[in-house]
Amino acid sequence: MLLRRITQHVKDQNWFAVFIDFIIVVVGVFIGIQVANWNEELAERVLEQQYLERIYFDTERLITDIEDGLEWSEDQKASQVVVLNSFRSGVLRPQDKAIFERGLAFFGYSPIHTRESLAVQELKSSGRMAIISDIELRELIGLVEQRLSTTKEHALHMKENRRKHLSEVSSHWQFIESDFKPKGITKIQYDFDTLANNQEFINRLSQMRAMFQIQRRNAKNDQDDIRQLQKAVVEVLGYTPQRKNNQ
Repeated sequence: MLLRRITQHVKDQNWFAVFIDFIIVVVGVFIGIQVANWNEELAERVLEQQYLERIYFDTERLITDIEDGLEWSEDQKASQVVVLNSFRSGVLRPQDKAIFERGLAFFGYSPIHTRESLAVQELKSSGRMAIISDIELRELIGLVEQRLSTTKEHALHMKENRRKHLSEVSSHWQFIESDFKPKGITKIQYDFDTLANNQEFINRLSQMRAMFQIQRRNAKNDQDDIRQLQKAVVEVLGYTPQRKNNQ
């Protein structure tokens, strides 16, 4: 329709009308491009919001995992003190026997969790990190991811060292049973007097406890970093995401 009108105006040499038609075409194309850009930008912002909410829920999960681990390790921390104090003094008090055996059986154990946001990993693998428009938040995400990765590598290294110590330590006692619960029931068979006079054995326990304390400290640092990220996500969103019934 418009093309036929322009052609007719050219035939009639109505250059003013041709100019007006040209302007209409240009403006129409411009508006069409702008509308497409606005729709694309709107879709990007909706997708960004969805990713930020997913990152928030990931931080919730990670914080809960760390809290559970720290709660479990709190019992370990107390039992390790009983184990080392008993060996160093050469006296195992009857009232300490249960916590002593649980502590010795799981001495230095610290679970290694994969502390990463699935939403962030998805953005990284798809090359779409730039969808997060807030530059400071994007930089914070990268920083926290780097710290969590470093902590994980450190934990894996210490796990290997602990495994070497444990192969020596566990040869001095025999596992009988356990419900594997914090403050639960654990039974092992051992010769306390012989172990209390084995300084190399006690030194290994001390080294394992030092590694355990480092991992516990690292877990708390991870928790602080993740909470910082969670707070930043809420600030960018302008609200605290709430889980839907089917989530």
